[in-house]
Amino acid sequence: MAAETPFERLGRELEAAAQRQAGVLERRPRARRRRRSLALLVAAVVLGAGAVAWAATALLSSGSPVPFERGAPVPGRAEGAPVPGTVTLLATNIADPDGGVPWGLRYWETDRKYGCLQAGRVYHGKLGQITDGRVFHELRVGVTRGALGGCFVLDGSGHAFVALHTDAFAGAQPQGCPVGFRPATKLKTPHGTTGCRTADLTVDLGLLGPNAKTYNYRADGRLHTTTPLGQVGAYLVVQRRLKPVMREYGFHHRNPKLNLRGPAEPYIAVTPASQVIKGVIYTAGDCMVRITGAPRGSCYAQAGYTPIPQPRVADVRAPVRAFPAPDGRGIRVRFHARQAVVDGRSGYSIEVRPASTRGFLVQDYAHNLNAGDLVRTTVDLYNKHHGTYRIVVRYRTVHARPGPYATPAYPGLLVGETTVTVP
Repeated sequence: MAAETPFERLGRELEAAAQRQAGVLERRPRARRRRRSLALLVAAVVLGAGAVAWAATALLSSGSPVPFERGAPVPGRAEGAPVPGTVTLLATNIADPDGGVPWGLRYWETDRKYGCLQAGRVYHGKLGQITDGRVFHELRVGVTRGALGGCFVLDGSGHAFVALHTDAFAGAQPQGCPVGFRPATKLKTPHGTTGCRTADLTVDLGLLGPNAKTYNYRADGRLHTTTPLGQVGAYLVVQRRLKPVMREYGFHHRNPKLNLRGPAEPYIAVTPASQVIKGVIYTAGDCMVRITGAPRGSCYAQAGYTPIPQPRVADVRAPVRAFPAPDGRGIRVRFHARQAVVDGRSGYSIEVRPASTRGFLVQDYAHNLNAGDLVRTTVDLYNKHHGTYRIVVRYRTVHARPGPYATPAYPGLLVGETTVTVP
């Protein structure tokens, strides 16, 4: 016997219900018959909508995986490659507000000291995105294009902290219209100009750290209390789209319509700072979350962030050599790295400063290095300009207590400098 489809099952059950109802209605007054008929119709519509949603979930086809943003993860470069044993699907059954495929959250750490999050839909045990309501695309471990989440630098104790608040489409793709922009606003993209549309959902996700015990959040007009996911203090809240909290910026005009208004909630902070997460109980004390544009959020004092160790100038100084490349298109630079680069929290940068102008180019050398390794790199000269250049090498690290975008800060510690003439 052939398997019954969801729609065939729905039709059979509605037909049986109608037959049973018809027998009852023959013995009831006409007014009550109308009420019963209306109730049956409403029940059929509700049941039909649920069956259609269930059928759509059950009948998804598989598409190509979501592409990587900058290629597959490579050990020792960029955010690095996942560390075996750290990849964990923390949640697989976060309810979808419209009754569709459930949501999930994945966490992993990389060999370059990043903690990473991915949020998406869970289908047949895999995390992914849904396009056109019927095609499932798997999210592979790594920084993927258009995903909800990202990679965030670990603190001095090896823990990541982040709080993300964003609009999203039902398929789990990020927002179409930036927060505060009206639908149909023309936006420039790599593929041309397009009109953005209003997202379907508001998604909050993040890492509260290992010291978070419980947290409160508001969803669907109600306050909820729950415990974080895993040992990293992760959370994921999905609900129908919320109106952004707006505030006025700059000068205040006599005519209020002339005042500049914009969203008050940050897309990203180190700790929660939006209207959704209302409070967190940490080992060090309670935090009542307030909406703030501060990069560290509302709960930085209680979260337990461990400062990242910082080197001294004497730890990085080394002689620098430079000479023109044979093809005349670049300058080759050589120096011994006294300070190792073992993760994405530090790196070397090379400044090329023409003697005739104030401007200069910077090229980062972000590969992992052991202390004492010889750095051999070529700095491009795209315009092939001749003349004398000053080469300055610096060792850059993130701040001891960085914000959410923990990139190595300028100018860094001076390693050494030299001059070179390109004939």
